[in-house]
Amino acid sequence: MDQLPVILAITGASGAPYGVRLLEVLALHHVPTWLMISSHGWRLLTEECGIKDDRELRKATGGEWTSVRVFDDKDRGAEPASGSARTGGMVICPCSMGTVAPKRGRSYCPRPPGFITSHSRCRTWWTSWCSA
Repeated sequence: MDQLPVILAITGASGAPYGVRLLEVLALHHVPTWLMISSHGWRLLTEECGIKDDRELRKATGGEWTSVRVFDDKDRGAEPASGSARTGGMVICPCSMGTVAPKRGRSYCPRPPGFITSHSRCRTWWTSWCSA
């Protein structure tokens, strides 16, 4: 049986090295991963890890991305944003309460948790290294 993908959203909360390490472990173990990085996530990856683009992120995580699919944070029609997409769960890493809290607008990273939890198809893992 095929393994369902895990959605990994790297956001602008402090703690970008945690997201990089998690992506490294998921890729190393060939866990199907749908990766989304918000614009603020890229800013923090640059400031905290010195990672400026996909190429540098791939190198920092070992280079093996056969199980990783990258989605544009602005693409509201992408598979992870769909309520019908089956997944193994979602990790927002790093995450602030402002990201998890329901809101409309700018970034598409916060959308999938609502779909995942409202459709009760899987467990959702939310990891936060920031205080509320």
